[in-house]
Amino acid sequence: MTHKAFYITLAALTTAGLTLGLARTATAETIDCTPITTLPAVISTQGVWCLTSDLTTGITSGSAIEITTSNVTIDLNGWKLGGLAAGTATNAEGIASNGPSNITIRNGNVRGFRTGIELLGGQGHLVEDVRAERNTETGIQTSGNGSILRRNQVVDTGGSTRVADASAYGILVGGGGPRVLNNDIDGVSATGTGQGYGIAVFLATGGIVEDNRITGISGGTGTTAGITVSVADALVEHNLVAVQAESPDFGIYFNIGLGGYRNNYVYGATTAFSGGTSGGDNDSL
Repeated sequence: MTHKAFYITLAALTTAGLTLGLARTATAETIDCTPITTLPAVISTQGVWCLTSDLTTGITSGSAIEITTSNVTIDLNGWKLGGLAAGTATNAEGIASNGPSNITIRNGNVRGFRTGIELLGGQGHLVEDVRAERNTETGIQTSGNGSILRRNQVVDTGGSTRVADASAYGILVGGGGPRVLNNDIDGVSATGTGQGYGIAVFLATGGIVEDNRITGISGGTGTTAGITVSVADALVEHNLVAVQAESPDFGIYFNIGLGGYRNNYVYGATTAFSGGTSGGDNDSL
């Protein structure tokens, strides 16, 4: 691929991303829901919950919104859930669950927490149309089987002072068969010997990482990559990693040497592709 063709492709993808962003802002407001009006909040009853205004908190541990039961939808309705007041040493999550299944988070801004959204265990989680911004260690994390993360925008992740060597992850997924689809990730910065990854698939079985756009991966002396995979049978397909200025260690990195990748483009990484099995039509510059 020529330099000119690459920039035409990048421009087209950027335009598409902006179009998606505009579409997200026009998402219809959910009004048949139970409002969340104060923080911290505990959701212990299944159903549809929503924000009706921006909410902020300065808590430095625990969760701004904790979900303790299955079958819960939280529609942020385009509003912001903010934790910036806690500072860069925060150990708080924005929205979190540990064990429940079938959690859906959608349509709003979660920023300023150690982890913006953290759904651990259970199964069937869905995180869509969320902007996770300025979270200090992880933008969005799921570990339940069959989780789907799609059309999210993850911006400016990292900078934690909670520990000296802090890793940073734009999106971090585990469990069985996660899907990471059509997300935009920009700015992931680890500190010290911490690792920095745009998308990381850890402790999972299977998984698909497809149609994501990743820029701005940097860090200290730890390993950095646009996409890293530590599972035996994941497929990484149709992703664009454009990181020339930061020059991370890897564009797409299978760090246990298994899984497959095809139709990806990497621009600017020290090593474009490492490990795994190429299915063809991958390119780098």
